[in-house]
Amino acid sequence: MGYDAYTTGPLGGVLEDLYRLVVLRFAWAVEVFIVLSGFSLMIPVARASDGRLKGSYFSFLLHRARRILPPYDAALVLSLLMILLVPGMGQPSNQGRYWNQALPAFNPGVLLSHLFLVHNWSGDWANKIDPPMWSIAVEWQIYLVFPLMILLARRWGAHLTLFIGLALGIVQGFTETLGLRTFPLSYPWYLGLFSLGMFAAWVSFSAEESARRWRARVPWAAVGAGAFLLMMALKTFGLRALEGGEWMTDPLLGLAVAAMLVYLTTRPSALLTRGFSLPWVVRLGHSSYSLYLVHAPVLTAVMLGVLGMGIAGPVARLVVIILGTFAALLVTYPFYLAFERPFTRPPQREQQAVKQSA
Repeated sequence: MGYDAYTTGPLGGVLEDLYRLVVLRFAWAVEVFIVLSGFSLMIPVARASDGRLKGSYFSFLLHRARRILPPYDAALVLSLLMILLVPGMGQPSNQGRYWNQALPAFNPGVLLSHLFLVHNWSGDWANKIDPPMWSIAVEWQIYLVFPLMILLARRWGAHLTLFIGLALGIVQGFTETLGLRTFPLSYPWYLGLFSLGMFAAWVSFSAEESARRWRARVPWAAVGAGAFLLMMALKTFGLRALEGGEWMTDPLLGLAVAAMLVYLTTRPSALLTRGFSLPWVVRLGHSSYSLYLVHAPVLTAVMLGVLGMGIAGPVARLVVIILGTFAALLVTYPFYLAFERPFTRPPQREQQAVKQSA
């Protein structure tokens, strides 16, 4: 967004330093989401007596496609329309350096790569149209190997599957820092984060004796806190030395999240349960995917409007945060009702089968 326009004067410089410290260095939403995704998808498998994925490989992919693609495609169309119609959004500027990544959007390679969810394979495509969408492509590509990871877990154990997922991701991440891209996947260590989520679900919900031992013998809260503190130390004091070193720090964050998931599911907190059960928290959770998809173009439109009114400096940043958050939430709910909620319900045939079995 328009960082130059927000940092005039001494106070603006302080805010910029704080922004770079807190937001740019410690922005973890995608990493946490990847761990949670592996965790949630693995729960029914861990609970199953045979440890199998329900249905076939293709039925799993169809179910995932039905869940994520309609809102994804709708957000693509919305972003393209806003680039066409909102004054300033189609033009790079010093007041919109973050959004500049989205431009130019109308390019055959950009459009086709986004359509087929491979835009993360190239820096020329990855952040175009709606920059946060690169992570949806990564998530989809992990879905393609998720059934294989379950098969490995059944045959060789969840421990080995976790090791393979972490090793593949970390090795590829290390080779990328050397300029040797071994696989067309941005942030390849996210496969390890997803594996950590899977492992956490197996420990939390599996009836296997080995899972019970992991639940009982590992101090999960201490493991989570230790991994988080180590990650924070590396990011705070070793960031320059670790330029491009997220392949080291992100798995530590993934371990912290996975450990806390095991701790919270095996030792449920009444306070947290009540907090997460609040109606507004539940509604926000239901529509969080839609919010993620639409927030970037909406915030950019608000930012352009604020700067167009002549507001600058720290006041502009504060106004954008307040109005942008409100505008993003305002757009999110109707977007969710139209393009996400209809596809979170089981198809009519599945509903009929459930009623007949009941």
